[in-house]
Amino acid sequence: MSLRNKITVVAVLCTAAAVAGLGIFALLTDPQVPSEAKTVEPSPQAAPVVQSAPAPPRLPEPQWQVRCASVQGEFDCSARQSIYHGTTGERKRLLSVAVRVPADTEQPLILVRLPLGIYLPAGAFLQIGKTPVKALTIRGCDLDGCFAEDALSESDLAAMLEGKRIKISVQNLESEPVIYRLSVAGFPEAYAKIK
Repeated sequence: MSLRNKITVVAVLCTAAAVAGLGIFALLTDPQVPSEAKTVEPSPQAAPVVQSAPAPPRLPEPQWQVRCASVQGEFDCSARQSIYHGTTGERKRLLSVAVRVPADTEQPLILVRLPLGIYLPAGAFLQIGKTPVKALTIRGCDLDGCFAEDALSESDLAAMLEGKRIKISVQNLESEPVIYRLSVAGFPEAYAKIK
């Protein structure tokens, strides 16, 4: 992991710890996600596939990983998953999701790093499996993306542990819906290590 990535992880965790201390969470339910929304899935290849070429073999979905950082003298660990775009040498992170359990509240939080170029007034929405869609609170943006979060309900956490997919919905700058889907492959094992 590069120094920049380590700094980003520590910054995200510090921000999450500070926000968790404030106890501010938006729990809006049942916003409508248009059915004609564009969908973005993890892609092992960045180059467009020529229609006449045979389909590449499907690579296994990325697994959730555990990352820990020292925050104010204590370890703060999270389970993480990311969607990348581009080839191995030119990969760029589009979206990252982290789940952490702050020691002071023991209430699981989901933290999302969204890509730049989203329409902020439209917000960001989270759905896990068939749980109700809920709004994520967008906390701010920097040069790497925008940061959103929410508390995970028991039903959200249960859906993730059962292997349901995560869907994060935003709008691009043209107000067109974009949906990111993440696998929860490896999440139960990663969550067991951080709780």
